[in-house]
Amino acid sequence: AEIEALFDIYDTDKSGEIHVLELMDELGSVGLTADDVRRIFEEHDRLHGGSGSDTMDKEEFVALRTAKRGATQHRPSIEVGDTHGGKAPE
Repeated sequence: AEIEALFDIYDTDKSGEIHVLELMDELGSVGLTADDVRRIFEEHDRLHGGSGSDTMDKEEFVALRTAKRGATQHRPSIEVGDTHGGKAPE
């Protein structure tokens, strides 16, 4: 449910898909660069057959986030609103 809620936040035009530009706008607020967001979409593209799309739907977003969480369970993740880079505030 948390991942789906993130999708709804990032889908600013409520189209049912997140466009790379929507994600750039949202993730810039937590310190990610345009290159970071492009890498996210490249990862998405790699996982979904190389269509080269600049959008992803909720199902694709959930699959990508779930795969990322599984790959980084041993490292803290940065979530929306996190101003401490995944670390506990001092």
